[in-house]
Amino acid sequence: ADISKTLRTTSRDLFNLGYSTEEVVTMVFSTPSLPPSTFMFKVFEVNNEITARDLTNKTYVLRCVSDESLLNARKGIDIAISGTVDSSVNQIMKNIIKTNKSIFTEACKGFDTYVFPSNITPFQGIDFLRRKAVSQTYPSSSFVFFENQLGFNFVTVEKLIDDGLKRDPYRDWE
Repeated sequence: ADISKTLRTTSRDLFNLGYSTEEVVTMVFSTPSLPPSTFMFKVFEVNNEITARDLTNKTYVLRCVSDESLLNARKGIDIAISGTVDSSVNQIMKNIIKTNKSIFTEACKGFDTYVFPSNITPFQGIDFLRRKAVSQTYPSSSFVFFENQLGFNFVTVEKLIDDGLKRDPYRDWE
């Protein structure tokens, strides 16, 4: 995930120190129905530094990226993977991206071997698999791959809709 975060500081220590692209930013996201989730991002760009006219504060825009996105941009797959599409997605995330985050996959039909060249990034490989996936449960097999505060998800749109319909809106959204 590539995110931008605007930061305003009035602390003299931070004001004089500034930021570099070697910083790590920790963010906590809260949703009423879930426990808070903490994510760490690496700063890859600092720009739009603005100092207030009275010199009391500075504003920065920090562009940040997750470890998984950073590794994805730097590494090709260059392997053959055998198994169902959902197990292949798990193999890419665990063995190539080396994520420690949870991975939720929906069961897929079929067994195949996929050969990926080195010029394909892991996320491009997962997108290729997404288009090949056939759900064991839902006929349209419209798979999506995304990350949320629970982890990485490789599921069909239909499963997302069904899971949403099962929620108790009064308990989950208050």
